[in-house]
Amino acid sequence: AVVGGQELRHVEPDAPGPDHCHATARHLATGQDVDVTHHVAVTLDPDERAGLLTLSGFLSWRADGDTPDLIGRGGFVNEAVLCVSVPPPPPGAAALPVDDDPDMTMRERIEEHTEGCGGACHNDYINPIGFSFGIYDETGAFQTMDKGQPIDATGTYPMDDGLVDFVDAVELSEILAVHPQSHSCYISHLLAYTSAR
Repeated sequence: AVVGGQELRHVEPDAPGPDHCHATARHLATGQDVDVTHHVAVTLDPDERAGLLTLSGFLSWRADGDTPDLIGRGGFVNEAVLCVSVPPPPPGAAALPVDDDPDMTMRERIEEHTEGCGGACHNDYINPIGFSFGIYDETGAFQTMDKGQPIDATGTYPMDDGLVDFVDAVELSEILAVHPQSHSCYISHLLAYTSAR
């Protein structure tokens, strides 16, 4: 079958790889009447996807209704992937204001909102990682523009062994896949799980 301009093929169940995932036509063919009821392997564009953190399941999970939750995505990666404990927002901290400025991008809104956050809670840890996910909307669809402006998904993150620069979530995911800090965090979670803590 062909869905969204991509040829899809039936595969026996196996683990998704870094360059493909399994989906149904219902997930892929928004608004299209395609008769594919089983899961198929879909080759992913390596410029847009690189592993679990760039797939729509995670991205839509970390969304707030019709808005991508870049702060939530950044916080999750800090806590769950890098084992960096980020302090909670200060008491009485307001939620990200409603998007009512037709010209202000999501990144600009977050930068303005978190500017007086204090310490390194957002500016050094959550924001850089969260901004890298700005190339995905609330459903996980890839996007390049926000309010008519090219999305700036670049960031610099203070890893245990020094600063790491990345251009977007794809490059960040590739860095995390090989970085000792994320490996150490994974082992830490594994040990906590196996020792029932």
